[in-house]
Amino acid sequence: GAAIALAYVPLSASHAVGYTELWIQPAGNSTVRVGVGNQQHTRTGYQLQVKFGAGAEPISRSIELDPGEQAVVRLSAPEGSPPAPLQVVATLFRDDTPGVAYRRVNTWLLRPGERSR
Repeated sequence: GAAIALAYVPLSASHAVGYTELWIQPAGNSTVRVGVGNQQHTRTGYQLQVKFGAGAEPISRSIELDPGEQAVVRLSAPEGSPPAPLQVVATLFRDDTPGVAYRRVNTWLLRPGERSR
């Protein structure tokens, strides 16, 4: 009976490794959606930088998430951005290690009717 009772007792996961997810998705001709998910064990602060084109200034957003929480940011290319096709790069930094890229994803914004290869 004791073995069955112990089988249902949750054990501490103090050595379990957490992670952070980052994804990007085109959401129109000049818009992207960027998602950040926190599967760390504590509340975590992030800096998200999104660049529309190689020489563009990044658009920055501060995000703070509790464990299990997710944020989705919708961003449009700034005025004066080059026309499509346009590479969009999202880089995520953790507040506890500023200046060190933690995750990076990219996508392409294509002309209407154009397909990726």
